[in-house]
Amino acid sequence: MTKRRLSCRCLVFMMLLAFAGCQTAGSGVQDLLDDSPPVIRHAQSGKIVDDKYIATSSFQIGDTVNFVISVDSAGQDILMVHLKEYYPDSMNQDHTEFKPIEAVPRSKKSKSVMLKEPIQFVGPPGERKFEIQVEDEANHFSNIYNLHLIIH
Repeated sequence: MTKRRLSCRCLVFMMLLAFAGCQTAGSGVQDLLDDSPPVIRHAQSGKIVDDKYIATSSFQIGDTVNFVISVDSAGQDILMVHLKEYYPDSMNQDHTEFKPIEAVPRSKKSKSVMLKEPIQFVGPPGERKFEIQVEDEANHFSNIYNLHLIIH
């Protein structure tokens, strides 16, 4: 093979690589992924005792509570957490809808957020259902995640 033919093939190969790289870097598929809503994968409740988070699903009235919410998001920061609390014997009717609560990252490496301001349990004892939803900086809302807790 001549040097000229070899250099032409190399040039064609490099152009194909460059073209393929350009297509994936700015493709419409990536833009769709970046615009997708966040997805809550898991949520956990916990008491705040002496400024420490202790995971549990059993609480006393008056306990200060926070949630750790594991989220997949397409490059968008999670800004707000939306909570609805359903009371005993009316799991789908009577509820408290909290004003949106600012979300803070649990750690720099984690894809989890917590409430910036924990909530405090009031009201009657019994089982409670929480509907948790997060909102990202692009105003996309996640799926609704249900969490059941016991209040003594």
